[in-house]
Amino acid sequence: WSSLCQRFSPARFEFRFALRLAVVMTISTTVSFLWEFEHTYWFPLHAFLLLQPSYEESAHRMVTRPVGTAIGCVIVHLVYPWLPGLPGIFVFSLIMISLMYCCTPGTWVHPIFSTSFALTMATLTVQETEAIGLRLMYLGMAVALVLVVNTFLLPNRKEPQFRRNFQELYRLQAYYWEVIRRSLRQPVDPALFSELLSQFHMVYHEAAQYTDHQAPEEAEYHRKRLVILWNMFSELEQTEGLIQSGAVTPEEQTALDSVAAALGARICPLTDLNGVPVETLPQGELCYVVRRYMENAQTLANA
Repeated sequence: WSSLCQRFSPARFEFRFALRLAVVMTISTTVSFLWEFEHTYWFPLHAFLLLQPSYEESAHRMVTRPVGTAIGCVIVHLVYPWLPGLPGIFVFSLIMISLMYCCTPGTWVHPIFSTSFALTMATLTVQETEAIGLRLMYLGMAVALVLVVNTFLLPNRKEPQFRRNFQELYRLQAYYWEVIRRSLRQPVDPALFSELLSQFHMVYHEAAQYTDHQAPEEAEYHRKRLVILWNMFSELEQTEGLIQSGAVTPEEQTALDSVAAALGARICPLTDLNGVPVETLPQGELCYVVRRYMENAQTLANA
């Protein structure tokens, strides 16, 4: 239940994108279903391809796709009269679809060939000029819909998302300490640790990618913090590994429960760690790992 509530948090990247995608696809497919007109499925198809996880990526596609589509329309308008009947249409379509799969999606070149293929096949049921008009009209409708939804419904701009990703990395560590406390009392499904690890690395990867677009000094500062967070998460896994392998004594379990509760409360947001009773941990491997975690956390707090 706790995990489900977290997934439905507006701060979560997945929830924000899923909500926008659901709204865009609901509106576009409803219009396509109710509007008895030719090739209305092009509307939700365009909308689906234009909507991207970040606002900037969608804005980029709302430029590249119309440009490529317009060029594709011109190509079909020029080439179609010279195609030798049905065999020529199929050969031209085959060439266009083959070239489309050789291009990078999201570039302005990709929609040139996808549009050429779609329009050529559409001419089997409608006039060539009508197909071109419909293609451009549905693309315009999709651009308008995606622009409105991306602007007003939980927009996912890269810089605010970068800050939320950092906050998520802290939150995952606080949650991991809760799981560690739970594993001291009862068996925990190993799938939970796998999910936490996957979530951490997904968010970490997104944050690390964003630093490539920052100024050198700022990027270096954030990369150092990310590496420290990576080390801290590794030490959390080592702590849980000791518990799962039975290497933690009953005395260590009692002390670790207090330490985990204190660290879980102080790591998100990161606050003063002086009150963490780490001195109650007996000397040994567990104590070493937890102290390393606290040293990294203190370095992060002072960064």
